[in-house]
Amino acid sequence: MSYHSECKSVYNLLTTNRYLIPYLQRDYAWTWKEQVLTLLEDIQEATNDFSKNDEQYLIGMTITCPSDENGQYTLIDGQQRLTTLSILFRLFAHFLELHRNDGTLDDQTIDAISDLKKTYTRHLSANEEIFVIKRQKEPSEGIVDYEYINYYVKNDCDRFDNRKYKSIKSICDNAMDFFENIYSESDGHRKINNICWIFKNIQIIECYCSDELQAYTLFELINDRGRSLDRTDLLNNYFLKQLNKQLNNGGSERDIDIFVKCWDEFKRTVASSDTKMKADDVLRAYVFASSGKKYKTKELYKAMKSIVEKWNSSQITDFIQTLVKSTHSLVDVWNDTDPNDIYLDILVNELGIKQAWPIILLAEVEPNLERKKQIIKQMFNLCFTYTILNRQYQGVEKLLDQVLAPLQNECVIKPFTDEQFNLYMNKLQNEIDDNVIRIENELINISLKDKDDTAKSILRIIETIENPEHKSIKSLDNMTLEHILPQSYLKDDQFDQWTEYNFDNKESLEKGIYSIGNMSLLDTSDNSFVSAIRLKDKHVVYSNQSLITTKLVSTKFEEARETSASTESQRKKVNELLYIDELAKSDVMSRPLIKKRTEKIVDVLLDIIKN
Repeated sequence: MSYHSECKSVYNLLTTNRYLIPYLQRDYAWTWKEQVLTLLEDIQEATNDFSKNDEQYLIGMTITCPSDENGQYTLIDGQQRLTTLSILFRLFAHFLELHRNDGTLDDQTIDAISDLKKTYTRHLSANEEIFVIKRQKEPSEGIVDYEYINYYVKNDCDRFDNRKYKSIKSICDNAMDFFENIYSESDGHRKINNICWIFKNIQIIECYCSDELQAYTLFELINDRGRSLDRTDLLNNYFLKQLNKQLNNGGSERDIDIFVKCWDEFKRTVASSDTKMKADDVLRAYVFASSGKKYKTKELYKAMKSIVEKWNSSQITDFIQTLVKSTHSLVDVWNDTDPNDIYLDILVNELGIKQAWPIILLAEVEPNLERKKQIIKQMFNLCFTYTILNRQYQGVEKLLDQVLAPLQNECVIKPFTDEQFNLYMNKLQNEIDDNVIRIENELINISLKDKDDTAKSILRIIETIENPEHKSIKSLDNMTLEHILPQSYLKDDQFDQWTEYNFDNKESLEKGIYSIGNMSLLDTSDNSFVSAIRLKDKHVVYSNQSLITTKLVSTKFEEARETSASTESQRKKVNELLYIDELAKSDVMSRPLIKKRTEKIVDVLLDIIKN
């Protein structure tokens, strides 16, 4: 990272430099009571024991970088501080003007009036005045209405709505009263002269970076307050710069308004998700889905800049409008408690695999409902097999690289062509088939010790798909993992009933306890007292459960005349798939029963994947 830091006089910076505040910066937010009064009281305290040989008054730090506009700097951090000092310097100059003929102020203080004014506005010519600090593009209600201060010092604010400008008016009124109160003291003229000297010598550490990305990186490293910035904030700023450049090339103010509203909606929509979704992750997924180009988070800003610099205003507005629509679709899936597509629900709310987001976004723009279901089911199958095998999800992303790379459009997500759809289905199916073979061969013997999350996901997904009582994966959030043969047996030195349970030794017992066939789900409240008791005592509790992975350990689902035909059919199916009569009648969870139930669960998993 390339940057240079130096302690400089704020007075000199504001009288010689001009600063632009990026679009993404928050509004001017300092108030009289919370910040401005504290600052002035600190300065007043410094005047009580004042010597011009004292060390300079240090107020903090700014981060700046070059601006696209010649002779100006982009102010990345320090906006609130620097804007406040600019306002106070201008108000103090006004105060000094009111008292310049009193005969009590020294010559240096009187001479400072002109330069203090220049810290707020400067005249390029007799008819042209510029602001020292301003927005890159002034909104209708800016960080602070600079014109208000100009009219305030002329005592001509009747044209302004005081309700709208209540905060800045409060700063102006109270700051002038503050100066007047000091001046009215017995040695007030001395203190005012000293305040003038301090104003002219307030120091700030200026960190100057070579470009905007480095400036924001430095900001994130040293700033632990306020909202966290991500790369989408930087892109927001860059998009608006590009739209402004397009104003003389077919663009319009309306394009800018559309973008600002849509971008705000995009950020709000991401923030409204029930999970910790990040805007830059959504944007990465969108770019991958629309262009076939995959970027790491740290690459996103530079990569998007290289794409956007070639776009016109129409392409930018198309991009942001489709991004908002796609983000709504993604977040709706997250927040939906009664989803239309159970596989999509599980893919998002249980498996939570970010690598699948581009496909979810592509599915959401697919007009053919049957094809949309196929796209989602195929992605679910792939991710589910990875979960069962406890594999890393980078393999999912590698497959999508091959599927999405042929996409050429760089602006708007569009549905798969027939060729792309077939490529997608075939590529994923080959990987799914390989995973299924591994599941058939490995899951029977896999120990899920220290893999409670994997075991719990497998059982939650079986419940959601096969159990008609549950309409969404979120309805199982209160369920915990239950070991039918208790884990406590491993800690019991007196446990030596290997023959009764058909285990050879403690090692084979451990393998049996951590097999998927020895696991079920229970409500947290039930699990607390059931976990350590024997199977013959658990049957009563299990029989009263609505969870198929638990109830069917002890009893079948009975026929119920009130239920629909499809529900009854599904109950009969799960009875056939999971119920073991020998297990339901047994007083102990033996090694052969664990093996048999494991085989049953594997059959259920394969049925879910293949059908």
